[in-house]
Amino acid sequence: MGLILLAIAAAPAAPAQEISLTAPATVPAGSDFGVDSSAEPAKNHLVLVRLPDGKRGAYGYPSRGRPVMLTAPVDAGTYQIEYTIADKLVASKPLAVTAVSATLSAPKELAARQDFEVTFEGPGNKHDMLEIRGPQGEKPRQDYDYANGKKAGTITMTAPERAGDYTILFFTFDKELARIPIHVSGVTASLKGPAQVAMRDDFEVQFEGPGNHGDMVFIRGADGTRHDYDYPHDKQSGTLTMTAPEAAGGYVIVYRSGETVLAEIPLAVLGTEASLKVPATVPAGADFEVGFTGPANRGDMILVELGKDKRGAYGYPQQHEDRVLRLSAPEALGAYHVVYRAGDTELARQPFEVVDVTASLQAPDAVEGGLFFDVAWKADGNRGDRIDLFSATAADPVAWNYPSRGNPLQIQAPAEPGAYELRYRTPAGRVLAKRPITVTPPDPDPGFLQVTAAPSAGFGKGAGVEIILDASGSMLQRIDGKSRIAIAKETLTQLLRQVIPAGTPFAMRVFGHKEADSCRTDLEIPLAPLNPAAATAAVATIKAMNLAKTPIGDSLTKVPQDLAAVTGERVVILLTDGEETCDGDPAAAIRALEASGVAVRVNVIGFAIDDEALRRTFESWAALGNGAYFSAADATQLAEALTRSVRREFSVVDPQGHVVARGRVGEPKISLPAGTYEIRVGEAEAAAAKVEVKAKQIATVELKSPTPR
Repeated sequence: MGLILLAIAAAPAAPAQEISLTAPATVPAGSDFGVDSSAEPAKNHLVLVRLPDGKRGAYGYPSRGRPVMLTAPVDAGTYQIEYTIADKLVASKPLAVTAVSATLSAPKELAARQDFEVTFEGPGNKHDMLEIRGPQGEKPRQDYDYANGKKAGTITMTAPERAGDYTILFFTFDKELARIPIHVSGVTASLKGPAQVAMRDDFEVQFEGPGNHGDMVFIRGADGTRHDYDYPHDKQSGTLTMTAPEAAGGYVIVYRSGETVLAEIPLAVLGTEASLKVPATVPAGADFEVGFTGPANRGDMILVELGKDKRGAYGYPQQHEDRVLRLSAPEALGAYHVVYRAGDTELARQPFEVVDVTASLQAPDAVEGGLFFDVAWKADGNRGDRIDLFSATAADPVAWNYPSRGNPLQIQAPAEPGAYELRYRTPAGRVLAKRPITVTPPDPDPGFLQVTAAPSAGFGKGAGVEIILDASGSMLQRIDGKSRIAIAKETLTQLLRQVIPAGTPFAMRVFGHKEADSCRTDLEIPLAPLNPAAATAAVATIKAMNLAKTPIGDSLTKVPQDLAAVTGERVVILLTDGEETCDGDPAAAIRALEASGVAVRVNVIGFAIDDEALRRTFESWAALGNGAYFSAADATQLAEALTRSVRREFSVVDPQGHVVARGRVGEPKISLPAGTYEIRVGEAEAAAAKVEVKAKQIATVELKSPTPR
């Protein structure tokens, strides 16, 4: 068999892909332009500008988007746009880059650090920039800005801090297009202030200077430490209030512009003296008066020292013009000191001894279930003390009241009959006195009493209402997906529209809604007859501020001036979800309200309060203010608490003059044994009406006119 040879011809090669480029023939220097092509892009495709020296200029990848955006070279000339595949040139197109120019206009003479305007015209490229440079091209505290792709406009720049000759330059990328010279002259400043002040005293400093943005006046210590400071606020003259350091010695008041000191004057800070007058012995847990002398500067503090770096009760001398403040003694017996501190400097200290206390209770041996009964007491100190009624089995009291409310005071017996015990307890839970009491079964056939009021009769004659609303950062926390402040605003709106009668003298104070990290409190609605529409509109604008503080004490101290025109009872409603955080003393503020001689009722609403100690604190504040504490965990409970807080409390008095029941005007009926009673309303408990309650029947009393005082 012969060998068969087959000749196989090679297949003809595929023709090379012809790629065309679409791009402008001419572009301005430094401008952006697009390049498109007929090729199907792949990852190894590249579009670039080839420079005359063979190097690669701007480039882009077609696979990342078309057209490919490139930036023209900053120098005029002829270039090539190239399309490569795997670094192999497959298409090209010439590109002519035309020259661009710019102009600048600015003041020729400037003062150091002066803000000034530069007007420019340029190519409008994306990276156009203005810059200030020194004589040798240096960049002194470099000030620069971008033209933001505009062909013309005005930019604000800041002159260098040091005097001398400078240049403003206009660049497109690193290509200089224009320059103009400027001359910067030096600036001066002067200060006037006292030659000497007492430590921590506030004093005034007069200044004159350039008033540049960021200029600062401050107190410098011998070791270079900066103490109190303030800013001239872009003014060329004025007066600043400063606070002297708390350590005596030599200091300097400095006017500084940037890093340059323009003026200095010496300041001698003198030591100061203080004295304290404290009782030699104080009953455990009792309030006691501290007389003092001293500077009473902002931030000075008088405190009970419990040990190293531990303090007990405290107060601020600045808040007591009569030079007397009240503190609470610790409950633990022993020796202590009251200390006057100015910052970290101790100015005075005085020892005192906490001695044991006693208490006693008087009450009926037995009381009918559900009725109120009188409890008389004797004790050495009663601020924050509480009289609790305990059952034989429960760990928590079933009822309680505060000695600060009066003597005797009333406690409501539970409906469940049995053996109970009254206990006089201190805030720390120490039991000072006990007394057994028996609760007998309630009347099996009671009568009922309903007390209602006509629209203006729920308040005393001439009474006014003020709401103090917490809008601090904690009110941004959420309940069921809604912020606490939103819930509070909704319930306040309902209160103003549906509960408080229009025309009632009304004011609203808010804190925490203006400045972060601030103890500011603002009277948002000054006292005036309630206009529901205007008041709810004001409530709608309130926004809680994150990190804002809680100045409860300071807000309460402003109530007398807020309600100065009120001639009757002042009803104050404090709505808060947290404790005092501005070093105020709410209890002292409430006691001052009580001592003013004007009838006052302070109701406290604790919103979403889980802390038992804080709840008891709020209860004690309400007790001091002849008011009530209401706890609210959600929107429904808050609406109920606000409604109840503006309803007046009434007492039911039997023929022997004993209070046997309490209620609130407009609330559901209460049960009573059959009999004849007096209804008393208000702090003075004037007799508003007499009523006969019959078994199994409802007796209704309507207050038809403002309650007599």
